[in-house]
Amino acid sequence: MWFGLLGPLKVELAGRPVPIGRRRDRAVLGILLLALGKVVTTERLIDLLWDGEPPAQAHRAIHAHVSRLRSSLSGHAAITSKGGGYLLDAAPAEVDANLFQTLVAEAGQEVAAERRTALLQQALGLWRGPVLVDSLSATLRERLCAGLEEARLTATEDWLSAELDLGHERERLAELVRLAAEHPDRERLAELHMLALHRSGRTGAALEVYAGVRGRLAENHGLDPGRRLAELHLAILRADPGLETPAVQPRELPADVRRFTGRAAELRAVEDVMTGEDRPLFAVHGVGGIGKSAFALHAAHRLAGHFPDGQLYVDLHGATPDLPALRPLEVLGRFLRSLGMAPAAVPSEVEEAAARFRSATVARRLLVVLDNARSVEQVGPLLPGGAGCGVLVTSRKVLTGLPASHHLHLRPLSATESVDLLGGLLGQERVAAEPEAAAELARFCGDLPLALRIVGARLTARPGWRLAELSVRLADARLRLDELDLEPSVRGSFLASYQELQSGADPTDRLADEAFRLVGLLDGHDLGLAPAARLLDLPQEEARRALERLVDIGLLESPASGRYHLHDLLRLYARELSTTTIPIEAREAAVARVFEHYVCVARGPGRLLDERANLLAAVEQASADPVRHGSAVIALARALYRPFVIGGHWRDLGTVSTALLEVARRLGDRPAEGRALNDLGLAHHRQGRPGLACDLLEQSLALRLELADDRGAAITLTNLGAVYELRGRYEEAMDCQLSALALHEKLDDRPGAAAATNQIGLLHQRHRRFAEALACHGRSLAAFRELGHRRGEALSLLELGSVRSQMDEHEAALALLHQARTAFAEPANRPGLAYCLLYLGQTHRKMGEPERAGHYLADALELFKKIGEPRGQAHSLMELGRTLDDETLRAEAELLYERLD
Repeated sequence: MWFGLLGPLKVELAGRPVPIGRRRDRAVLGILLLALGKVVTTERLIDLLWDGEPPAQAHRAIHAHVSRLRSSLSGHAAITSKGGGYLLDAAPAEVDANLFQTLVAEAGQEVAAERRTALLQQALGLWRGPVLVDSLSATLRERLCAGLEEARLTATEDWLSAELDLGHERERLAELVRLAAEHPDRERLAELHMLALHRSGRTGAALEVYAGVRGRLAENHGLDPGRRLAELHLAILRADPGLETPAVQPRELPADVRRFTGRAAELRAVEDVMTGEDRPLFAVHGVGGIGKSAFALHAAHRLAGHFPDGQLYVDLHGATPDLPALRPLEVLGRFLRSLGMAPAAVPSEVEEAAARFRSATVARRLLVVLDNARSVEQVGPLLPGGAGCGVLVTSRKVLTGLPASHHLHLRPLSATESVDLLGGLLGQERVAAEPEAAAELARFCGDLPLALRIVGARLTARPGWRLAELSVRLADARLRLDELDLEPSVRGSFLASYQELQSGADPTDRLADEAFRLVGLLDGHDLGLAPAARLLDLPQEEARRALERLVDIGLLESPASGRYHLHDLLRLYARELSTTTIPIEAREAAVARVFEHYVCVARGPGRLLDERANLLAAVEQASADPVRHGSAVIALARALYRPFVIGGHWRDLGTVSTALLEVARRLGDRPAEGRALNDLGLAHHRQGRPGLACDLLEQSLALRLELADDRGAAITLTNLGAVYELRGRYEEAMDCQLSALALHEKLDDRPGAAAATNQIGLLHQRHRRFAEALACHGRSLAAFRELGHRRGEALSLLELGSVRSQMDEHEAALALLHQARTAFAEPANRPGLAYCLLYLGQTHRKMGEPERAGHYLADALELFKKIGEPRGQAHSLMELGRTLDDETLRAEAELLYERLD
């Protein structure tokens, strides 16, 4: 069946007309066709057909219209009742309006003017008059069909533009005159009209058209003509040769990238800018191997249909090792010849050649891709002259001096995109068979597209290899760049940027050269300015200049002011260079200076967690050489303990404590070993591994007692007692807490004694000995308040609130818990705050307030997930299940409880 909307309503079956006699029947069918695939409610049909003033029997009338239409369509296109309205079930290809839109979209992707013209002619040929002219009133057509009518006019403009590209201005002049008269304020029609007149030898008439448009815009709207129309007017006045019928439409883009993957958001950003009315320059920058050229080429192919006058491309060799960058004059000569200029006519001076290039492009819609640019000075003369032209530039540097430019910093692919790229290169089945190995390959490649494509090429050439075999080879950081040495190699990609430093005469280049090699010695995720200055043994301002120079040439990234990040593969490259160019004593001294700096930071009053990732990396790196750097590990572990506990960073505490334990045993430092065993036990306890925690804490206690370390033994006893309590060993738990209290009192350690008293109260609470629990928590609260110990006060308030909640003294419980919540907020004690939210939710549930309870419990669950406390997660899930009467949540909680050892 065939439906025609683009003119009088037309319905055909096997080429024969299907009569739809009544006007309102045609109107209902037209409305359903305009909303094809969507339900149109009866109320909307009534509103549209009677313009808000329906008769009393409107619903019955709609039913009658639909019944007659169903009879006329004879089941070949069903109208179904659905959702209080009607849905027309017809294939989109059976409706002329859909075919029109498909053809227009296809024409928009076509770069050849001849093919574009043919497609647009076919699309416009579907129109037989105004949309549904015999079925809808003029008011209703304006209301429902304006979008289609606008699309028809835009397609007509596109067709006329393509015709002018083919030199058919004289043949289309009459059509342009008629359309310009019908749409006097439409600037694109005026632009095409002026261009056709000028090319037909009627320049005066073209200028009169501009004057008329300008006058009408000023009088009717108070506006000036747009930029493109104004530039065309100026070009006509100057008789620019670029306005003549284009004889050549260059199509110089290299082939699109095979199996391009990811970058969806970045591509949308480019397309949003480059398809706007003003098409400025878009500059893409990033580290070598990040895929800038592939990205720009892929974007250019997607954009080609928006630039019908052609596409120019050049590799400027700004990032090619051992190859000089192209000079602007050389590129301009190439471009001008591509645009049809005779070789002998190409100017020999760069300024004149650039001016001729601007003139040749002023009235064109041309896309220019300048790949691998070296500098602003190289790119500046190569910019086209017309507002309808677009420019894509790629460079390792941020070319901030370019006019009217948008900048995009290209980052590594996401882990998912990296695996998808490997799947595209190797076949999805091969990757799906070894998902863990594929993820490891992506990680070893640093999610760098060039490295991933090299891995793909190596494995493609070795179909018998398992992914895991190459993953094992890449796992050795010392050999990784060798495994990625396939042209174009990762090393070669980095070398181009590094050579710029070596060839530079500026003293900053020499500092940057050494800085790059030294920065590669550290394992941290990023580097602050202060530790960088210690690494380089320079004043901070000199260090900043050197590092910023590395950022400028793409060897380093600066995610924030004073912070610097080195890609993993670049780190390996820098480390290789340092190994062959810097004596081992100097390398070791540089690293030692950074560790000393971190120890000073850790011992100071600053916010340690701002540097958490780097401090963790420093601990792990220092632990690899305990003889030289063991003291740094011990000092850092001691300093990080409290902020990690307060922040609930249990996994990080486990990482640091494991490193400390290894160093302490290598050095024979038994006090440090006792501390490491305690801290590691606590980390396992809070991560839901009480069995392992119990073993470690018992070892710590034995060692600390042997060393007569009363303070350390008291701390371990408190932690061990908490673990015993979880495992149901209540008498041993009480013995531990009472022993801890005795040791703290012996040492006159009042905060420790108050904490132990609070733990004893917690044990009473577990056995529902509420009076004893309240007494203990009250004593600890008073002691902590007297000491001004804010965290201890919050913990005591928390447990007091929990006891009152268990006693069903809900108002008192809420008051205490809200006090605790305020106290936990500063400093941000995430575990304490999570339990506070849990108890608040529990209390509101018992008060019969499920909405408020659910809010607190959901927040508690989210916080427990963030800090990695499975027991807290399980408790929150169980309470949520009870609150919402949700068996699924309760079952999930039970499963979590079962996983706890």
